[in-house]
Amino acid sequence: MIYEGKEYKEVTDGSAEIGDLIHVTEVEGEVCDTWIFTLDDCINAPEVASYVGYGRTFLDIDTDEWVRYRYVRDVEELLSEHNVKDGDFFVIIDDTCAHGLSNGTIVRKSKRKASYAGMPITVLRSSINKFVNYKDVRKATEEDIDIARKTYNLIKQTDTVNSPSHYNQTKIEAIDIIEDVTAGYQSNVKYHIGNAIKYLIRAPFKNHTVEDLKKAVWYIQRAIEKLEGEK
Repeated sequence: MIYEGKEYKEVTDGSAEIGDLIHVTEVEGEVCDTWIFTLDDCINAPEVASYVGYGRTFLDIDTDEWVRYRYVRDVEELLSEHNVKDGDFFVIIDDTCAHGLSNGTIVRKSKRKASYAGMPITVLRSSINKFVNYKDVRKATEEDIDIARKTYNLIKQTDTVNSPSHYNQTKIEAIDIIEDVTAGYQSNVKYHIGNAIKYLIRAPFKNHTVEDLKKAVWYIQRAIEKLEGEK
């Protein structure tokens, strides 16, 4: 919940702290809509920063209704294509959208181009690539990233499964190049063209350059044979 540029979370464990944000909805039977901060850590009759009615500067659990919230963090600048970088980590905070990712899922901004659907992301340690609205995520904290590293055994922020270094030497990720190029080919040769591109991209960055180039040629030749066989 956002209030005056800060994020607050509803307190559900029955605790109370000085500075909690209280949303008062009823005082002695009268409906109201008041937001106010606590001045003490009393649970059932907290003193608050201003009058709530009837000359009182405190609430009473027997006569009043309220919900208690606690500060989480300052809200960052709204995310957009202008202030996110390739490789940045994010956390899904809205699982009601069409992307199908659950809250808490840690994702990473990929190098694919942004689209009308929002920011292109990759789910860690998977082959899942999606677009999410900027409002559906928040920037991951260092704690989030540390948990991700431990959970997924990420020694570096580079995911060696989804973005191996030999496929990540160009300005655009290999998978994005392959998807863009093969989109124009017939379905029966997409696989061959995709593999040819894969070997061409990685050839200069591995120790088997000639072998990779030969594999690329083999897949291209196979694609040609399939296309010629349809004539």
